[in-house]
Amino acid sequence: MFWSIALSIGILTFPSVLLAQEAPGAQPAVEIPTPSPAIDPEPDPEPDPSDSQELGVLVGAAIGGGVSPGGMAVDGRYLYRLSGLDWFEVGTSFTLGSGDAACFRDRQSDLVCQHGLLDGFGAEVSAGLRRYFAGQQQFRPYARVGVGLKLVSFSGDELRGVAIPVSAGAGIRVDVANRVLVVAEASLRGGPAFLNRGLEVEPNLGLAIGAGVEFTLE
Repeated sequence: MFWSIALSIGILTFPSVLLAQEAPGAQPAVEIPTPSPAIDPEPDPEPDPSDSQELGVLVGAAIGGGVSPGGMAVDGRYLYRLSGLDWFEVGTSFTLGSGDAACFRDRQSDLVCQHGLLDGFGAEVSAGLRRYFAGQQQFRPYARVGVGLKLVSFSGDELRGVAIPVSAGAGIRVDVANRVLVVAEASLRGGPAFLNRGLEVEPNLGLAIGAGVEFTLE
């Protein structure tokens, strides 16, 4: 009788012991973190309107010859930002050279002018575009193109007229202080000049080299 009861208890408890051996003790549940949704980076802030306008002045030399004025060159400029790299540029420039006479009549009675590289006077208004390129630290190179309307005068010969020069140039700008930048530039100009004294249309060509400073407006 005793052995029958013990055998019955063993049969009933054996599956439970077997299950206990097969299933280890329950481990505490590990919470798997759910990845947070990707957050888009904040868009770049809009350019500060106070950094969208600049004024500048350049002083240098203009090289002319023939009926193209040359001499000391002074340029004033206003720039307005169109995008991160492109600026609209308007300016006025003056060329101050010698007023000595250098025109004469040849055997066919045609007027010939042989002014030097630094002779004459010019006053120009122009408009154009400036594009900046990748630079290093505070140095930024740029290229510019423009078109102008220019008064041409050689007082010693009473020769005057109007030119329509197209310009193309390159330069570099350096940040030297808060809102102050130093600029160095070279540009070529060329176009027709409409002159008096029977010359009618003549080529107006020149090279300008200068350096100056530009200021970012408040």
